[in-house]
Order: sequence, then structure tokens, then C-alpha cells
Amino acid sequence: MARPNPYPASERFHELLSAMQSETLGLVDHEYPTTQDVVFADGIASTLMFRKQLTAVQQGPDWEPIDGIDGLGWRRHLVVWSGDTVGYAALTDPAPLQVIDHGTAPYSTDAYGIHQQWGTG
Repeated sequence: MARPNPYPASERFHELLSAMQSETLGLVDHEYPTTQDVVFADGIASTLMFRKQLTAVQQGPDWEPIDGIDGLGWRRHLVVWSGDTVGYAALTDPAPLQVIDHGTAPYSTDAYGIHQQWGTG
């Protein structure tokens, strides 16, 4: 039987988690995968996983300067897309924070709207 750790995570833990999220999510070049159960002509059933490649709009620039203010600009946050305009942004600054936008209509997970989740730290 496993017992959960009763102690809060350290600031260093959140720094390492943030760095790991930045490194790994920055490599994702496809939308959040979807699955579909199919039955082939020979009667064999299988679950297929689909990963749609990101579009140029979804990838966006890493840095976009603000006109008229030298050295100031917008840095792209990492986004895990689940559709053309739906996904979540992993805000990997000091403590892990995610703003999840499921869009304005239900889709395959019956979830929609915006919510936040964050680590303690």
C-alpha cells in the first residue's frame, strides 16, 4: 500500500518541473491525439490513434516585438492543441500554471469553457 507524501513540493521542484515542461512541450508538433475504435474488413477490431500535425498558425512565432518599445515583446507560451482553435497553454513561469480553453461548444470529451489549474508553490 502506498501512502501519499504529506509534504509540500519545494520551490526547486517547481523550477525543475517548469523547465521540463518547457523542454518537452516545445517539441510537440501535433495536436493532442484522438482515438477511434474501428473494425477492419477482416473483422479484427482495433483502436487507432490520430495525431494531426500543427499548422503554421498554431505554432506561431516564438517572439513578437511590440512596435515602438525597443526590446519589449510577446513571448509565445507553449500550447497543447486539441483542435484548430482549442487547446491549453502551459504557463511554465515561476510555478506551473495552465489556462485550459475547451472552446465554446462541447466536443468529444463533452467539456467546454476556460478553467485554470496550478501547482502549489
